[in-house]
Amino acid sequence: MREVLNPIALRALAAARASMPQRPIYRSRTADKFVIRASTELLKAMTELGKVQGRSANSEIICAVLESLEGRRKANVTRKVYVAYLGEEMVAHLMGDVAFFSEDHIRGEAKSVIRLPDGIRGAVAREVDRQRSEGGELRSMQLWVLDALVWWINTQRANYAMLGACVSMDAEESAESEGLFP
Repeated sequence: MREVLNPIALRALAAARASMPQRPIYRSRTADKFVIRASTELLKAMTELGKVQGRSANSEIICAVLESLEGRRKANVTRKVYVAYLGEEMVAHLMGDVAFFSEDHIRGEAKSVIRLPDGIRGAVAREVDRQRSEGGELRSMQLWVLDALVWWINTQRANYAMLGACVSMDAEESAESEGLFP
């Protein structure tokens, strides 16, 4: 790499480096842990999603929990964008081909210990307490997390199907505009 000698570029580079927040260091030995008791299929599906994203199963589970804690807004907006691009009819056709995870298969004897970032365990507990106080069904943290995982699996599968269709449509439009197809 070439050395940067321009004083303006050096100041800009120093300012950019200074403004970057340091990533917190999480230690797995001291992290909050939570035991998920679920079916093997559910835990396997989370592992597969993690592989697709280049993450560990633990990271994928954390993503599911965080998105659910934040009200599932990002995933819902992503879906709306895909639907706007593809159209309702095509999305309905695509969803018929998606293998959604059934809630009938969430309970099981398999266990997985997940490491939670600071504050997440308490946030989940507060969310469960809030849902109980609003007259919702009596839920435990275990059921809340399982619901978040099933929702995440189904949302990711649907989004991958829609993204694939968007890429295919875009490739066809690009090929037609370049004159590759008659």
